[in-house]
Amino acid sequence: MSIQQPEGQPKSWFLTLFFRSASKVPDLRSDVEPPDGRTPRKNVINHIQEQIKDCEGPTVGEGIVAAIQTLRDTAGERGAREIDSVFLKPELAQYYRRPLDDLEAHRVIAVQEVAYWLAEHKKKETGGTRSAVAFTVQDRVQLQHGFGKLNEFSKTLDPTSTRYGPGSGYPQFTE
Repeated sequence: MSIQQPEGQPKSWFLTLFFRSASKVPDLRSDVEPPDGRTPRKNVINHIQEQIKDCEGPTVGEGIVAAIQTLRDTAGERGAREIDSVFLKPELAQYYRRPLDDLEAHRVIAVQEVAYWLAEHKKKETGGTRSAVAFTVQDRVQLQHGFGKLNEFSKTLDPTSTRYGPGSGYPQFTE
């Protein structure tokens, strides 16, 4: 498994970023559920999985799904607001199908995501928005790429697994 290390970063950069993101979970969990039973994270996961279902090899979309599913596993839908409005944009679909190592595709998506969270944070600051704006475009690129690589590595441990999260065959991820 090879996760691309950003230039000038220490070898432990991914672990540092991973633990930094884990430290934001309490803030995220303190936020509210979306109104009217909405499930923005689940909507994003389902949409991206539909976009990449016929793709060969690991994709940018798989990395994003793995990262969002991790958020969903730890905080449910709390703090998600209307993040699906970003990921469901038709113009982003082409980037989900790109190879996982296409960091430019990750960046294009991360720029959209960061812009959304900065606007939401400006409208009404909450634990969830504080968590979201703590991560730069580059942080998100590396997290999504890293979670994609971890997802690929997990497949080497269990070849019957096709995706992280729902549908992976692991009981803890069934709904």
